[in-house]
Amino acid sequence: MAKVLCIVRSSTEAQEIESQKKELIEFCKTKGFADGDMLFIEAQGASARSLNKKYIKMLEDIKSTILNNSEIKSVAVWALNRLGRVESKLHEMKEFFVKNKIQVYCKDPSFKLLKEDGTEDTAGSMMFSVYAAMVKLDTEEMFAKMQRGKKRNAEIGKCNGSHIQLYGYQLDSNNFVIPLKEEAEAVNMIYDMYISGKYSTYTLATELNERGFRNRGKKVTQAWIGKILGETAYIGYTNWEGSRSSHRKFIPIMSKEKWDKCQAIKEAKKNGEYVGKTKESRNTNLGCGIIKCPKCGGNYMASGLNYLCYHKKAHLGCENSVSMRINVLDQIIYEVASILHIEFMSQPNNNLVEQLEADIKVLGEKIMGSEKDLKEIDEKKAKIADIYVDGIITKKQYQARIAKIDAEKSQSENDIDRYKVEIGKLERQLESAKNPTFDNLLEYADDLSSTDIKKMKDIVNQHISKVWFDAEECNLFNGKVKTCKHIHIIDENGKDWEWIYISHLPWKGFEKKLYKLVDGKLIPHWQTEEHELLASIATYQLIKGNGD
Repeated sequence: MAKVLCIVRSSTEAQEIESQKKELIEFCKTKGFADGDMLFIEAQGASARSLNKKYIKMLEDIKSTILNNSEIKSVAVWALNRLGRVESKLHEMKEFFVKNKIQVYCKDPSFKLLKEDGTEDTAGSMMFSVYAAMVKLDTEEMFAKMQRGKKRNAEIGKCNGSHIQLYGYQLDSNNFVIPLKEEAEAVNMIYDMYISGKYSTYTLATELNERGFRNRGKKVTQAWIGKILGETAYIGYTNWEGSRSSHRKFIPIMSKEKWDKCQAIKEAKKNGEYVGKTKESRNTNLGCGIIKCPKCGGNYMASGLNYLCYHKKAHLGCENSVSMRINVLDQIIYEVASILHIEFMSQPNNNLVEQLEADIKVLGEKIMGSEKDLKEIDEKKAKIADIYVDGIITKKQYQARIAKIDAEKSQSENDIDRYKVEIGKLERQLESAKNPTFDNLLEYADDLSSTDIKKMKDIVNQHISKVWFDAEECNLFNGKVKTCKHIHIIDENGKDWEWIYISHLPWKGFEKKLYKLVDGKLIPHWQTEEHELLASIATYQLIKGNGD
């Protein structure tokens, strides 16, 4: 039958308690207790300083065990701080022990609480109170030393724990934080992809998942991308924004210029575009991100059927109310981008060859990613079959889950087929880029006439750097004055493609209301060389379609 309750406690789960337990057993034997007389309460992760749930439960267990076991008349602790580190809690337990005539044996410092007759020992009680106060001071000093140690380690790039969660880094044998090469390269790739302007944090996460990329075995999320793009550790330090007394130093894994460029893009998007899942973000209008307000310099946003200045829409100080129909301006932008794309493709271009080779490589990665998904789907299917056989789920639940998995499998298989078709097309384009001819050039008609908004956006972003427009009065051929939109489309070489769009003309059709401005003269859109070239592409596409 137990006679003494032995209390063993550690503040964290990682701390071992076996050595503490062995010393307490030896101590109890010196007080005349045998092994069979000892009953242990072991509490790992019970923080006496923060008074967490495990610590409070430990105190409750001590009280309930004593009250429910009349044979236990003693409590033994290795040190008084094992019973607690908060003075009020220690006195609460002292009063409980005295009231229930429970002797307390403490190894360090050595004292006992009661006399032999069970009454309170004045000297022992005084020592308990004094050491309780000392435990408080000792705790404060210990944690002050720990904080100083943590600060010192942080400042020299050393980790206090046994692992580091920050993506891109690892610990060496001396616990110093050093870059993890593969992850550091992945971080730089993520920054480069975001800076390219082709991706939002959401589409970047989607793209990486399609390529089979994983964040230490987990699928990439938009939140994780956002965290990566804002992490200051990658340029040498952790920014705790005043919440800590020190900043941890890191070995940089990217240039400050790249990091700053990324932050500038994030800030521009935050201040110049509507934030949230709007029509703009769902449909990815061609002008979003490149149309600038001529008054405030901010971005235009897609709102309903029109492009509007974001700062005007959000009441942020801009008074520019000039808007333009999305379908009209997107068509003009895409026609200019198409002309530039044809010129770009008609010349031997090593950069294009490298780009196409890189695109083919990415599609190969996506195929591998989808094949990996198929393998995981098969494994998931087998697990569901097992739990169904074991009776854990019903037949209806099994069928529902299998149907969902089969849909995922079908999607991955379709993705693989689509990627293979795209690779074949890119390989033909690669040959055309190496040996450009007009016949080869016409192979790009599929891209130029594509209705895939992502492909169209890629072509626009490749060739157009900025678009802006304003309202002004135009003198027409018949002497009448009409309000028109003067549109400026600036290409990557800095050339300004100027267009006049007169929406109030009575003629039907987009093309009859659009004029190109050349040396101050208005040339009808349908009479321009550019339009003729696009028409030849369209004619080829029509013939090719009929031939098929």
